Amino acid sequence: MHGGKPPTVYKHWNSVLVGWHQKLQHNGAYRMDLELMQADIALLFRTAFGDEITPKILNKYGLRLSPQVDKAALSKVKLGDLTLEDLKAIVKPATEADDED
Repeated sequence: MHGGKPPTVYKHWNSVLVGWHQKLQHNGAYRMDLELMQADIALLFRTAFGDEITPKILNKYGLRLSPQVDKAALSKVKLGDLTLEDLKAIVKPATEADDED
């Protein structure tokens, strides 16, 4: 890295760019490797998709929630506080929820 500055990560249209400046001394073919730690990957994911994971993101990229996340989410639901519309939204199939995004 040039000048000891870390790479810059920012969102650009529908992609995430990682940029840095590095001075190359000689002509020739160079191999460049970019090693991403899990924290870097999480930062890229968060930069690309935001703070919330929607059903649309899960379906598009073949992700799923772990049983622990499902259990934690369900433990916060208080059935007595829900209206019929709330219940309807909970049981709505994921494909219908995707159409709304």
